[in-house]
Amino acid sequence: MKKHYFHKCAVEHGVYIRHKNNTDMILLCIYVDVPLITGNSIPDIEDFKAILMVEFDMTDLGKLNYFLRRKIIKDNRRMILHQHRYGTEILKKFNMEKSNFASTPTKMKFKIDKCSDEEESVDNTLYKQTVDSLRCLCNSRLISRLLLDLLEDI
Repeated sequence: MKKHYFHKCAVEHGVYIRHKNNTDMILLCIYVDVPLITGNSIPDIEDFKAILMVEFDMTDLGKLNYFLRRKIIKDNRRMILHQHRYGTEILKKFNMEKSNFASTPTKMKFKIDKCSDEEESVDNTLYKQTVDSLRCLCNSRLISRLLLDLLEDI
């Protein structure tokens, strides 16, 4: 990225910034193999995307609608990020569509012990997938905040 005059963001891993002058800027956010390019100069963004498409096998997907499992809705006054679709997918995947809401699903500091050998064993893989999916859904506020900051001027 240095050859394209980008500097790594000091506070956020995977974010690169290029200042062309005092007013024009491009932000490049890379998550695994998914780039998000934004800035305040459309011609500069288009030029940079063309350079990337020559260097890498990639496609311009156009206006951003989904990023990191978040739907992005923008109108003239505001931008909304939400994960309704991802949350619904999790509920379907783990057969929980008919589950009831609970503010605290279990007692605090509750220790789980196996009471007897006749108890049904737990599918460790399914359990880990469920917990990981819920972690991804619940621990996304920082990512959403970063996305809002990056997308503010699109």
